[in-house]
Amino acid sequence: MQERFLVSGKAGSGKTHLVLQKFLQFAKKHREDNVIFILPTYSQVEHLRDLTLKQVQGSKSKGQGSKFNGYLDTGFVTFSRLANKILDRANIPPTRWNLWTILVS
Repeated sequence: MQERFLVSGKAGSGKTHLVLQKFLQFAKKHREDNVIFILPTYSQVEHLRDLTLKQVQGSKSKGQGSKFNGYLDTGFVTFSRLANKILDRANIPPTRWNLWTILVS
């Protein structure tokens, strides 16, 4: 059975750091292009990307290489970006644009 965790705590208690560490450990064990971190908003994607960059830069200064070069653009996504990626791969245009056009006209 797969392990599942509920992470809770006060602001500043390290929840994001813990989840990011678990994610990066998992991504190192598996092919990076098969692992994604889904977040509700783009601002949260940017925040985690910044935290990861700081961590990677810290590792480089300690003489450790980074396995995540270029990965930060694709590994962190919002729900809507993931849906668009799936539709793109299936070669299906997003219907919301068609619906929006109908509503506006």
